[in-house]
Amino acid sequence: MTAESVDEFRNGARIWLAENMPRLGSTDAMPLKRDDLSSWRRARELQRKLYDGGFAGICFPREYGGLGLGYEYKKAFDTEALG
Repeated sequence: MTAESVDEFRNGARIWLAENMPRLGSTDAMPLKRDDLSSWRRARELQRKLYDGGFAGICFPREYGGLGLGYEYKKAFDTEALG
């Protein structure tokens, strides 16, 4: 099995983010407040969505539920998420 290149990963992240994660400022986005219970619930929902989409724990070892990828993959995802 050939490993996915950083560029392939970035492209997949770009597509997935566009289809699954609302941009801040859109009517679907909810600003999160640190001490608000609804913000914690929303953060958990977002983390679950990332996990289900295959983008949670990018740099975490596979034995701990992560993808086991290098920092360059996380940086590529973060760039697309902010982009």
